[in-house]
Amino acid sequence: MVDYMFNSDKDVDGGIAWEPHFSVALDYNKDGDRCKKVATTDEYNPDHPCCVIAANNTFLSKNEDATQRFLAGYAKSVQWINATLDAGSGSDFKELVDMTIDIGTPKIEGKDQMPEFTAKKALYNIKFTYELNHGTTTLADQYVEIMEVYEKLGIIVPEVLTKAGFETPGDFAEHLIQDQYLAEVFDGDGNLKSSEELGYTGGITTVKVAYLAADIHQLALHIGKAKGFFEEYGIHVDLKGPYGAGGDVMNALLSKHADVGFVGSPPVVSSSFNALRS
Repeated sequence: MVDYMFNSDKDVDGGIAWEPHFSVALDYNKDGDRCKKVATTDEYNPDHPCCVIAANNTFLSKNEDATQRFLAGYAKSVQWINATLDAGSGSDFKELVDMTIDIGTPKIEGKDQMPEFTAKKALYNIKFTYELNHGTTTLADQYVEIMEVYEKLGIIVPEVLTKAGFETPGDFAEHLIQDQYLAEVFDGDGNLKSSEELGYTGGITTVKVAYLAADIHQLALHIGKAKGFFEEYGIHVDLKGPYGAGGDVMNALLSKHADVGFVGSPPVVSSSFNALRS
C-alpha cells in the first residue's frame, strides 16, 4: 500500500486496507511525509464482521465431524491470542508479535518488515473472535445490509433470489450462515469441548484451507497450525494460497480446490449469489 501512496508515478491519494497495512501506512514516514487516518471501519460500522470462515457445501455435508473439530482448533487458537494480548508481555506475546510481523509483512528481499511497535498497534486494532453475532446486530443482519447495498449498485437482482426459492434477502442470509457446527464445539456452560468430548478417537483428517495474503485478521489460523491446536483435534491444515482477494478464495471453494476459506463477508455474499445463477 505504501509503495503506491508514496510513489510519485502513481496517481493515488488514499487507500482502504486491512490490518496490518493500515497501521504500516500510518507509521510509514518518507522525507517527513506521512499517511493520515481518515476513519476505521469500526467507527462507522461498529462490530462489523471482517473475516468469516466459509466452506464448500460438499465438504460440509460429508465431513460434519471434521468441520466441528476444525472449528474447535480454531476457537482454541482465538482464545490463546486473546489471553496473550491481555497479558501484553512474555514469551507468548513475543511469539504472537513475531508471527504478526511475518504474516503481515512477509520476508521479501529488498523490503523491510514492519517494526514491533507497528505490529502491536495492528494487533490491538482487531477483535479476534469466533462468535457470529456482536452487539445488537446479527451476522444475518449484516449480510442483508450487504445485499441491499449490492442491489442499489446493480450487482445483484432480487428476482434471482426469488427464483432460487428465497422470499427475502433475510432468508438467503440465514441459508448462508450454518451456525450449527460452531455451536457443537462448546458445552452447556460455554466451555470449549475437548477432542474426546467431540468424539475424536484418533487419526488425522486433512482440511484444505484457503487464506488471504498478508492479512492478520486470519492470524488465529496460522497460530493454531504453528502451535498444534488443530492437531489436538485430529486436523491437519493444508494451507492453500495465499490469495490476493476474497473473490479468489471463494473461487477456490466453489472449484473444490479448498474445503474451507477465510474471507470477507462481501465476497461470500456476492459469490454465493452468483452461484444461484449457474
